Amino acid sequence: MITLSGIYIYPIKSLQGISLSQSDLDGRGLLHDRRMMLVNAQGRFLSQRELPQMAQLGVKLAGETLTVESAQGSQLRLPLRPESGSELPVQVWNSVSPAWAVSAEADHWFSEHLGQPCQLVYQPPQALRATNPAFAPGHAVSFADGYPFLFSSESSLADLAANTAPSAPPLQMRAFRPNLVFSGALPWAEKDWQQVQLGELTFELVKPCTRCVIITQDPLTGKSLHPTLLKELNQKQSWRGEPVFGMNAVTQAESGRVHLGDLLTPNV
Repeated sequence: MITLSGIYIYPIKSLQGISLSQSDLDGRGLLHDRRMMLVNAQGRFLSQRELPQMAQLGVKLAGETLTVESAQGSQLRLPLRPESGSELPVQVWNSVSPAWAVSAEADHWFSEHLGQPCQLVYQPPQALRATNPAFAPGHAVSFADGYPFLFSSESSLADLAANTAPSAPPLQMRAFRPNLVFSGALPWAEKDWQQVQLGELTFELVKPCTRCVIITQDPLTGKSLHPTLLKELNQKQSWRGEPVFGMNAVTQAESGRVHLGDLLTPNV
């Protein structure tokens, strides 16, 4: 039996995630997942790829408030869903879409903690950012790299960990930044799935998730933990010459809810 064993959201792209027991969703992803992000002066997204210290910023949800906390204990409180803001274009990879500036206070706080000028932006509900049309035409996405949902397998992680150096620190699923984690499948079985039924929801698995240096870093500090992991993963699972872990997914559903323990049924 394959069941949902983990649910994660990342309210601010590339900051720490939040583990949930259940989550609502809409067409662009799990509720509150990557609806905010940090951009540079040119409006291009910032991530742990170039700023690994972003991993040290934790986030908490309480009602309609999002609290960001640094490793030193400094806190910033933000509205979870800003009601307005000056509009500006922002870029995630090759995708450009509109966003709202959140506040000058937030910009100052993040710039101080990350050591470079940056701006916090929010994706309002009416701003439609398209998924990659080569793999998922006709869908919308938050500020995630390209797709609304990322499925990952506990069995695949265990198999990958078995091939790393015995002296290396344990691999953590959090480092792979999934949304929906499942257990009970054979290792790497997900690469052959076309579709999964999760509770009452149907997801199309549209593309393997190619991986970057972030998976080699400590998900809570950003420090390098597994410098050879990308090479090891590429030897285990690759797609078009790149290391992959997990499957990007979309759904036709505009609303729904997932719970830990939900049965997952794949279709090949």
